[in-house]
Amino acid sequence: MANNTSLEESNALLESLNELAHQYRNTGWVSLDGLDNDAGMTLDHLQELSTQLQDMTATNPLLARGAQLRYGYTFGRGLAWEKTRNANRYIQKPFNYATLFTPKAWEELNKARFATGNIFVQRNTKTNELTRVPMGQITGVITDPESAERIWAFERTWSANGKEYKRWIANRPFEGRQRSFTGPNGKTATLDPNYVMYHDAFNKQVGWTWGIPDAMGALVWSIAYSEYLKNNAKLVRAYARYAFKVTAQTSAGQANAAIQVRGPAGVAGTAVGGPGSDLSPVAPTGSQVDFSKGTALASMVAASLGVSVIALLSDPSSAAGSYGSAQTLDAPTIRGMAAIQESWTNFFQTIVRDMGAPNATVKFPNIETDTPYRQAQILTAGTASGLLHREEARDKFVELADVEDIKPGLPELDEFTETTTQPGQGVEGTPGLVKDTKTRDDE
Repeated sequence: MANNTSLEESNALLESLNELAHQYRNTGWVSLDGLDNDAGMTLDHLQELSTQLQDMTATNPLLARGAQLRYGYTFGRGLAWEKTRNANRYIQKPFNYATLFTPKAWEELNKARFATGNIFVQRNTKTNELTRVPMGQITGVITDPESAERIWAFERTWSANGKEYKRWIANRPFEGRQRSFTGPNGKTATLDPNYVMYHDAFNKQVGWTWGIPDAMGALVWSIAYSEYLKNNAKLVRAYARYAFKVTAQTSAGQANAAIQVRGPAGVAGTAVGGPGSDLSPVAPTGSQVDFSKGTALASMVAASLGVSVIALLSDPSSAAGSYGSAQTLDAPTIRGMAAIQESWTNFFQTIVRDMGAPNATVKFPNIETDTPYRQAQILTAGTASGLLHREEARDKFVELADVEDIKPGLPELDEFTETTTQPGQGVEGTPGLVKDTKTRDDE
């Protein structure tokens, strides 16, 4: 009897799972176009999508603003380069400097990630000259037979000054000694020994060769939001064409009224109607069109980009809750952007280290900082407790206060203020130093 019960339960469970699977298959979800089995999106489809996103990032306000926000969070406070002395002569080269080491270069790299999901930087191994390669110039790829994730080489094809060029370049992580391969077109691909490619792919899934753009999930919803605003604007324009309504009881009166309405009328003119006709203003329907109802569409764009809808629309009134809730929602945004910074750190460090600075490090300052008065309070408390030297606190305080014409050395005590420092209780009861301040008025 127990075996029969167990069998019935197993059959019921199997039927439930089959029904659940059937529901998933009939949800209406459409598979992503261009996927190459487990290898992710094909190169051709990715380039087609990237071209559209690059155009829209320049023309669509939501995507343009989204790219600005992500750049502001990630690179807004710059980069801190350390231990790069051996590579400085290459970093300071004009083309290299403009390629990778300026705020303008970071903004352009951020847009490349935003619209293509892949970054390519070519380095000449003899001269250490860096060249950023657009996604459209990548025309072929050779991957490890064991995993499409591991790229061995790229084919770069481009034209310049009326000439066509083609070059196979080894990917930086490729450690094999093999220099010739069978390319995707069946022809022999020979790697150029003078070049290496640094490739970073974002938003990948396991097994994928290429990354996908940050803005990919926001594409459809940004178009929907734009169409919503356009349709509302058309509706308001249609309402605006009619200011008055004429009512007439006879067809002749209606015809005369139409002729009179079509005629020119000055400001504060007089409307003349026949017997039984009436002229009344149309209700202000156009002013009742609510453009803010599309905020839900904009929220989908914001969610796709990992930013706040308030910041995306540059409109505090778009918040569905209080200012406090908006600030709370910003905490996960900052953590997400900090993770993005970490991915950039490895990319930059690898390139600079290969240029001759094996111990080079790249650090991003904290995304979130306290307000100046809060930082001043921390400096004061640190000095009073003896945890900070006065020289350390002064340099930072001068920076916060934006003081010009700084005098060298620490300020000397004058006749108005005498400060003595003695052991005692520090800030909030912790052991430290207490300052005894006397002024002339106390004497």
